[in-house]
Amino acid sequence: MRMKKKHNEKRPRNLSAGVLVTALLLTAGCGTVLANQTETALEEPVDEIKDQEPLASKEDIERDLYDMLEKRARGSGVFFAPEQAAAEEKFFADLKKRAEKRRTVSLPNEQKLEMIWIEPSTFTMGSTYALLKHTSFPGNWKDVGPHGVTLTKEYWLGKCEVTQGQYEAIMGKNPSHFKGADLPVETVSWFDAMEFCKKLTTQERAAERLPEGYEYTLPTEAQWECACWAGTKESLSILDPGTNTSMGYFGSFWFDLNSHNTTHPVGQSSPNLWSLYDMVGNVWEWCLDNYDMCEKDYPRIDPKGAVDCSLHVYHGGSWFSSFVNCRASARRSNAPGYQNIDLGFRVALVPVQ
Repeated sequence: MRMKKKHNEKRPRNLSAGVLVTALLLTAGCGTVLANQTETALEEPVDEIKDQEPLASKEDIERDLYDMLEKRARGSGVFFAPEQAAAEEKFFADLKKRAEKRRTVSLPNEQKLEMIWIEPSTFTMGSTYALLKHTSFPGNWKDVGPHGVTLTKEYWLGKCEVTQGQYEAIMGKNPSHFKGADLPVETVSWFDAMEFCKKLTTQERAAERLPEGYEYTLPTEAQWECACWAGTKESLSILDPGTNTSMGYFGSFWFDLNSHNTTHPVGQSSPNLWSLYDMVGNVWEWCLDNYDMCEKDYPRIDPKGAVDCSLHVYHGGSWFSSFVNCRASARRSNAPGYQNIDLGFRVALVPVQ
C-alpha cells in the first residue's frame, strides 16, 4: 500500500546537543531518601471508593504515586530540591487528587477508555519567542507566541490516544493503515473523530453515566496544550527542545528516529506529570477549533476558536515527525475531511457549551 504524503515536514539539519544529554544523575544517598518519602506519601490510607466504574481504586492511586516516585528516582524530570518541600507536597497532593477523580468508561467488546481529570488552571500557551525565531526549526509556520490563558472549568482528557480497539467498538470499523487493537487509530478525519465523540456521548447518556452538563468531544487547542504542558511550562519546560534534558531520552516518545516508520501501542512511552501518555509523538491529534488564530486574537478566558471552519488544528507530532516537531506548542492544520496515517485523536469530557 502506498504511504500518503506527510505534512511537508522537513528534517532538521542537526539535533541540538541538549537532545542527547541524559537525565539528572542521582546522589549516592538518594535511595534512602526516596524510601522515606514513599512511606510518607502513602502513610495516610486512601478511602475505599464505592463507585468503581468512573473512579480509580485505592490500588490505582497507590500505583500512580509509586510510579511517579520511581520516575523521579530515575531522574526523568520530576525532582524537588530540599528547599522545595512545599512544592513537592503540593505536587503529590495534586497527583493523588487526579488519581481519585479519574474516570473509566466501559465500551463494547470489553474495551475501556480511561480519562484523566484536569483542574481549572492558568498557564502560558504558545511557543517562546526564542523558538519562534529559531531558524533551524522547520515547519514552525503559524506557531503562536506566548500568551496567558485561564481555563475556568474542570474537564477530563483521555489518558491515551484513542486506540483502534476503542474506535472499532464505537464505530464498527477500523480505517487505520497500521493494524493492532492497542495501536492508536489513524487515517481518521476531524469529522470521523467528532462522530466517535458524538456516539460515545449518546452511549454514556443512555447508560446514565454522563456527568450532568458534560459531553464527549475533541479538546480545544487550549485544553490540549494545557494538558500537554501539565503545569511545567514555567518550571520544567520539558516539552520544548533544548530546555530540559529529560526529553533527551529517545525512548520517551515515538518520533522519526526511533519509531521504525510505524505507530506503537499507546501507553508505552513515558507519561507526562499528569499521567497522560503519548501527548507528543506516535500520532498527531486533532483539536476541536480552527487554526487561524494567533496570540493577539486569543481570548484569555476559556478560549475556543470557530468549529465550523475550513482548517482545523492538530498538535503533538507523530512517529514520522522530527524531534523539534514533537512539542506542546507545535501546531499544524488541514481541512476537516483530511486523513493521514500519522493523524489520530484523543477524547475530552467537557462542559456543554
